[in-house]
Amino acid sequence: MPGLSTRARKAAERVLLRHARTVRKVMLATGRTKAVRWPDIVQIESTNLCNAKCVFCPRDDMYRRQGVMDMDLFRKVVDECAALGITHVRVHNYGEPFLDRQLVEKVRYAKQRGIAEVGMISNGSLITEEIAQGMIDAGLDAINISVDASGKEVFESTRLNLSYDDVIR
Repeated sequence: MPGLSTRARKAAERVLLRHARTVRKVMLATGRTKAVRWPDIVQIESTNLCNAKCVFCPRDDMYRRQGVMDMDLFRKVVDECAALGITHVRVHNYGEPFLDRQLVEKVRYAKQRGIAEVGMISNGSLITEEIAQGMIDAGLDAINISVDASGKEVFESTRLNLSYDDVIR
């Protein structure tokens, strides 16, 4: 719940948890136990590690183990997506995807399994010419680089640990 204080977020989580059984009973009673259709896009968090400390990101407030998704688990998720006819996979979430040393292989695997579009969002700070070429060769279809600031000063004051000049380069 971006934008909420930790206290407000915890209060909202308690309310949702307190009413989870009621919501489930209503869903069962109304026959709403299965999705009408499968999602078009599945987002796989290849890693939740990040080299930045953005002032607006809730990542550091999350209480979960941090690391990189095991290749076997990634393959399992992609295989299930392919079997269900999922056409788009994104390999990002709260982490910086390029901290995953197997990212090129993961993208290649998803493309080989028939995922039509594989994309990601990155802070752009770790992309080298070699990595970029690897992504192109693996079949990456889309990448968004987050440069959501009006210039160097704002960028570096909100995306701590990143260099505006490096990302732009």
